[in-house]
Amino acid sequence: MRYLKRLFISPWALNLLPALVLIAAALVDLPLLAKLEYPFSDRLQQYRRVQKPDPVVLIATETSTASARGTRSPFPEPVLAELRRLGAQSITLLAPPADSLHAPATRAGETQKIVPPALPSPVPLPPPRALLLNCRNPLAGWSWNDAFRPPPYPDDLRPEGHLIFTPDSDGKIRHLALFLEVEEKLLPALPLTLLLRQLRIDLKQLELIPGELSGSIRADRTAIPVFRNYRLALDLNPAHRAYVKFSAAELLEHRIPGRQLKNRHVLLGPGAAFGDRHLVAGHGFLSTSELAALAASTLLNGTAVQRPHWGWLVEAGVILNLALLFALLMPKLSGRAAAAITLTSLLTWGILVAGSLLVFGIQLKFMPLLLFCLVSFSFTQAHNLYQRDKSLAQAHNRLLLQRFKEQGLYDLALERGLSLTAEKKADKETLYHLGLEFERKRLPDSAVSIYQHLLGYGRFRDTKTRLAQLREQNHSTPGDNARQTTLIAAGKEKPTLGRYRIEQELGQGAMGVLYRGVDPKINRRVAIKTLDYAHIEPEKLETTKKRFFREAEAAGALNHAHIVTIYDIGEDNGLAYLAMELLEGQDLSRFCTVAARLPTAQVVDIGGQIAAALDYAHRHGVVHRDIKPANIILQPDGRIKVVDFGIARVVDHTHTDSGIILGTPSYMSPEQIGGKKIDGRSDLFSLGVLLYELFSGKKPFQGNDLTTLMYNISLAKYPPLKSVSPGLPPDCYRIVAKLLQKTLTRRYRSAAIVARELAAVSSELKRS
Repeated sequence: MRYLKRLFISPWALNLLPALVLIAAALVDLPLLAKLEYPFSDRLQQYRRVQKPDPVVLIATETSTASARGTRSPFPEPVLAELRRLGAQSITLLAPPADSLHAPATRAGETQKIVPPALPSPVPLPPPRALLLNCRNPLAGWSWNDAFRPPPYPDDLRPEGHLIFTPDSDGKIRHLALFLEVEEKLLPALPLTLLLRQLRIDLKQLELIPGELSGSIRADRTAIPVFRNYRLALDLNPAHRAYVKFSAAELLEHRIPGRQLKNRHVLLGPGAAFGDRHLVAGHGFLSTSELAALAASTLLNGTAVQRPHWGWLVEAGVILNLALLFALLMPKLSGRAAAAITLTSLLTWGILVAGSLLVFGIQLKFMPLLLFCLVSFSFTQAHNLYQRDKSLAQAHNRLLLQRFKEQGLYDLALERGLSLTAEKKADKETLYHLGLEFERKRLPDSAVSIYQHLLGYGRFRDTKTRLAQLREQNHSTPGDNARQTTLIAAGKEKPTLGRYRIEQELGQGAMGVLYRGVDPKINRRVAIKTLDYAHIEPEKLETTKKRFFREAEAAGALNHAHIVTIYDIGEDNGLAYLAMELLEGQDLSRFCTVAARLPTAQVVDIGGQIAAALDYAHRHGVVHRDIKPANIILQPDGRIKVVDFGIARVVDHTHTDSGIILGTPSYMSPEQIGGKKIDGRSDLFSLGVLLYELFSGKKPFQGNDLTTLMYNISLAKYPPLKSVSPGLPPDCYRIVAKLLQKTLTRRYRSAAIVARELAAVSSELKRS
């Protein structure tokens, strides 16, 4: 269940699941998607420019016209005669059959029986595999949109064909069904029969596609683009002159020039008859006769928008490709960069959709991709925010756990360990090491609690075996939580490490104890650091020893005036040690308060010396990783020495492999907070924090707890140095601001540049 939860909230699921849902919704024509798509498509079609003639003329007559001439028919013989005289190519009556002069006369009370023409039935819908191989919509038969279902047929059918216009789900008319199913036959629409009459094509010559699919109806060399259920898309651009409209009165009074009707198709129909007014997208309200003229003109001019059978495949492919791209990129990008990519994707697809419609008359859907981008961006940003908060909380717990363990506060370490989730391997390593530490300190009850908590996230190493062994013990011995000095004990001879005699304990650090010693061969005082093997798990002991000697050797090769000199490394009786130069003076910690600040010129000089030391070390492949006031020794002659080069990398390896963040939090770079790869520019950020504190007596990043402090270092702005320490040279503000850039690429490329700029500031201060 835990793995399913992690999979469900992963970036892949947050992108691919919405993509698949929206693709399926588009394939079944979900009404909600259609309603969202209509306004965008209608607006685009209004900008479509098609230079075509207006081949249709509509002669509209009202009931008053017929009454004035004393005839029951609104289209008396004089009207037809006048149309023939003016050279009309064809004349089609739109009136109901009972009033039509084109149909045979019938006796009173007799109903005309219309038998629809027989057409070849469309081939059955292919199976899904064949649909995919032929780029056909595999969900075509599962449409949810009622607008794409065949409309009902009327009782009063006309011989020429039907004029049934069905509105879409938003109440507007955009299509005409070219065929209606009547008595297991297909009744053509009147505009279609008009086109076929002009092309001299018989209805039986039409090659139909399955009604569930979009594509083209073909006959000879003619292709009529249709949507589902043979729906013809009407020309929705009101700027196109689709047809010309005159009244019957204008015709009979000879007010219509002959050229207006010559070689054109004339439709005769009531202007406001049938008792209806239809809301047509882009045209407002039109009568049935006007709609018939619009449909006929669309067919004759070939200006219908087409929906190709492969359109769904293009749309699905674009959404799936974007889903894969977003799943790979979005978790790694900032909110601004993710928004830019999302907007760029939308703009690119919008241009392609608009271009295909305006240039080629091909309609592709825009709304599924728009909804996918919005959903994907929202879900991914929410996921990133959740992961960032969770990562900060985990880092906070790991940091506190390590600090409590180093200080011997094992009850607090146990509390933090139980609050640490172990979904990642690094977190499992941390808990496993904590359990080992409890075993070494003879705290079996605490070890049992940690191992049980660890097993709640799955098996890991020999945790289950260790837990069983601890449970077999019927007693627990409380451990001594006080950390004892490794070598020196009261009332005993002073011990030795190698050839060095230990004189005094100077302090304790993350990796071991620091002693003052003497080299008896040359009577030289030295400082000796030890590596405490008790904090290293047994299976990694040999690897850590090799790394310690390798890094110490690399640090010993550093020969610089501002880097402490390492004299010797070795191992004695299971304890590794490192002998180095014993420095006189004091570290910079005491000068980091407002009252004890050093002069500006001296701070600039110290910063230049540190930058020179860092540049030398970086060029030799050594990154310090823990630049802070306690690691900078100010000697009586004003020179500084940077200590712990190389040692920081060994400590980082022995602890951060377990997911523990090391370093002094106030001086850590954003890369260290995020557990990213470290290079020399991380040391430059720490140098910026140090200079800020020396100039002002205050730290740039502060917080009431570690979580707030780590958040401020990673994301928050700090008070500008000028606001807390006015009166400094402008270049000091600029240098510190660039060192404290949160983005690696915005900092100085190397410490050498920092050293040169600080040297220039120092020279300027001396001249002034």
